[in-house]
Amino acid sequence: MAQHIPFFELFTGLSLSWEIRSLLDGAFLTAVEIEKDSRTMHMALTVLSDLGEKKDALAAAIAAAYALNRVVIHQSVAPPIQSAPARSENCEVIMGGPIKGSVQPIEGLNPKMGSVVVAGKVFSADLRETRRPGVFFLSFDITDFKSSVRVVKYLEKEDKARLKKDVKPGMWVKVQGFVKLSRDGTDVQVDPRNITTYSHEMRQDHAEVKRVELHAHTTFSNMDALSSLSPKAGPDGNIVKRAEAWGHPAIAITDHGVVQGFPDAWHSARDIKLLYGMEGYFVNNLDDRIPIHGEQEAAFTDEYVAFDIETTGLKVSQEAITEIGAVVIQNGEITGRFQTFVDPGRHLSNEIIALTGITDQMLKGAPKPAQALKDFLTFVDGRPLVAHNAEFDIGFIRAGCREAGLPFEPTYVDTLILAQNLLPELGKYKLDIVAEHLKLPAFQHHRASDDAATCGLFLPHFFRMMEEQLGIRSLQAVNAAMPALRKKGRANRRPRHIILIAKNKTGLKNLYQLVSMSNLKYFKRFPLVPKDELEAHREGLIIGSACEAGELFQAVKDAVSLPDSAEPACMAYEHYQSIFDEIFLSVDERYGRTPKAQLQRQSVSFPELYRRGAVADGMLFHMTYDGESYQARTVLAKDGVSCYFQVLDEEGRPFVKNGQVVGIYENPSQAGVDVINLRREKRGTSGRVKTLQGTTCWVNEAGLGIKDLMDRY
Repeated sequence: MAQHIPFFELFTGLSLSWEIRSLLDGAFLTAVEIEKDSRTMHMALTVLSDLGEKKDALAAAIAAAYALNRVVIHQSVAPPIQSAPARSENCEVIMGGPIKGSVQPIEGLNPKMGSVVVAGKVFSADLRETRRPGVFFLSFDITDFKSSVRVVKYLEKEDKARLKKDVKPGMWVKVQGFVKLSRDGTDVQVDPRNITTYSHEMRQDHAEVKRVELHAHTTFSNMDALSSLSPKAGPDGNIVKRAEAWGHPAIAITDHGVVQGFPDAWHSARDIKLLYGMEGYFVNNLDDRIPIHGEQEAAFTDEYVAFDIETTGLKVSQEAITEIGAVVIQNGEITGRFQTFVDPGRHLSNEIIALTGITDQMLKGAPKPAQALKDFLTFVDGRPLVAHNAEFDIGFIRAGCREAGLPFEPTYVDTLILAQNLLPELGKYKLDIVAEHLKLPAFQHHRASDDAATCGLFLPHFFRMMEEQLGIRSLQAVNAAMPALRKKGRANRRPRHIILIAKNKTGLKNLYQLVSMSNLKYFKRFPLVPKDELEAHREGLIIGSACEAGELFQAVKDAVSLPDSAEPACMAYEHYQSIFDEIFLSVDERYGRTPKAQLQRQSVSFPELYRRGAVADGMLFHMTYDGESYQARTVLAKDGVSCYFQVLDEEGRPFVKNGQVVGIYENPSQAGVDVINLRREKRGTSGRVKTLQGTTCWVNEAGLGIKDLMDRY
């Protein structure tokens, strides 16, 4: 769970100008990382007001105070919140009398405070008679969306009769009373003296141009959202009614793997278009895992270079190569060997030493990465490469060559994918398991030279099997034969998220068929949507790239090492690319040190490159920003995520347009959007198509915007 540490609580002795200190009022840190070797500090700082040019002065002050060479501040501006409702004198007394005094935040209440005044929304309430006749127990829980507290009171029969009205969930109340410990002493509670109602104004959308949310989750997304669709709730508690109250012309319901929210959404909508959709778990079972990458042709009898690397870890963006081993193999015979250690520029962890047997002492005097890679490429001499789980090894080599300025556009064979399709009887496909199955000699696993030689010895077995089963004898013929191999293969595919939205009744029917098949026929931890089924039921569906777990963003994230993966990811979508807000883009261990702006620029440039439209959506999981404070972090467990219902007039949400960081909702395109109405006529709604001018927040300029996103119904 991400911590919110007040800035001046961590930097207590920091000397700053009054102007900078005022800008840091209410600022807090969510992450701090220090690189010891370079004496560089990275910090994720959330502020209430943009630091602007003062950010550099703050970084310099911190560097000087703590003898650092460099301080990098990753700033985010907290959006407007409604931590406490606005004061109102028009309050109805429930118990006692009127309440005077200012409202205090619930967070930080303790018994030493004595009498306090708190206010918030009731989310649980109970009034019952105790075992003692004539004595009643009143208990209700309130929250100000920063913290919660229980209010308890024992009432005599006469006191109960004086209650003006019942306290019910959903009410906003103000309570004046004394803070006390609970009976078991583990928590605080409020003993009320006066209770009144409390006026609360729902957050409004004051933007001149209304947006359309194309990625909204509800409570039907299992343990993954808090946005309600209850028809009995008002705009304050119902996501569809909230969008309608704000004047939004449409909203898409895209729950994870299910469509059970459609009936409640239908009953909730009056004068708003509903876009029926789903965020599916997409698996590419047709053409994602190909064993041959690159265009170089070679006969099975030609020379190949099998290689393997050892690294300090798994992430290309953070780790370094420690050893490169390679062999030249032809017709099952090893005719040349290459091995070199590589200086990673850091100490090895105990885990890596135990796994590989490589120590810091062995790396002393080893060539730097640039020289080691140059020697390796000289040994390869343009021959096709071979590796087991080649994307990992090729990724490190490609990243190193890019940094060293060395050209590297190889043709390579992935023996892992060949093994998964040619040896379906195996349940696992690690290097040593496949070697044992093929009865190859024993070798020292997790050492580059031995692993490379073993991987190279797979080739004659696999080539012979493909000649016998498929009649192919050259490298470039392998990919074309993969459909025949996949039918009996056992490749495990990681599902990627994908957005499916019905644009007409045919699309809605196909959506229902995909949901049924994914849950009944293809369920494997998740209700999977295979690519072949998606293509068979594609008519009438809008397909988008979804969130950070989607195929597009994963291609963006891995683009440093896998540029060739970008095209398949983008080409999978016909109509639009759903580009999200700054969600999940904080600098953390998941995405290495790739700057957030760089990831966002790549997210936009990919669909531009392939002439796809780019859309900014909010990836909605709960209604208000405040919901993160207690509900989202306990139910959703999404650290530092801002997946709330956003509107266009909220500033400080950085995004990218045309390669430049701008406000996420700045200057939306005026492209028209035709949204069909799949609801039958009711409540005076005509059911005709409405054209929504400039409603969705486009990231592209006109020309790259979405034209005719939805066909007329």
